[in-house]
Amino acid sequence: PLARALPATLSATRQALPGLSRLLGELQSTATATGPALGAARDGADALATAVLGLERPVGRLDPIVRDIDRNRDGIGLLGERFSGIFSTADANGTLLRGLGFFEPFDMANFGFSPDLKGAAREDAKRQVVQAALRACHGNAFACLVPFLVPGLSGTAERAAAPKADPAGRAGR
Repeated sequence: PLARALPATLSATRQALPGLSRLLGELQSTATATGPALGAARDGADALATAVLGLERPVGRLDPIVRDIDRNRDGIGLLGERFSGIFSTADANGTLLRGLGFFEPFDMANFGFSPDLKGAAREDAKRQVVQAALRACHGNAFACLVPFLVPGLSGTAERAAAPKADPAGRAGR
């Protein structure tokens, strides 16, 4: 049976050889043309794997921060609304956040007071806010500045910080 099939097999092989030869030629030229690109892709994949491994620890340290930001996203939004612009830069010491901003005008509602307060009631509410900020000075130096920097509170802050005379004429607060 082998001898009988051999002439037909050889004939089919002879007919297929030119196409097979062209296919092998195309494969050779494809391998030659793509070899450097595939090598570069392999090198890039190796470098990427190294970078990913190097990022695991820093990304892991960011996880609790990102969770806190997500949990308090409304506060982060308010912070963004209250800054006129935020820029960050990076140097050999890492990323630095630099803020250029301004304080928005005093808003009674931000401190739990009715925005409809007028006159003496409004001034009393502002005085309470200033006094609370000044009490927080001992643990937070920024709190000492807020009453003087927030538009609408600065006059109240200056009056609250100024020494007052008591009814007996002695200097005091």
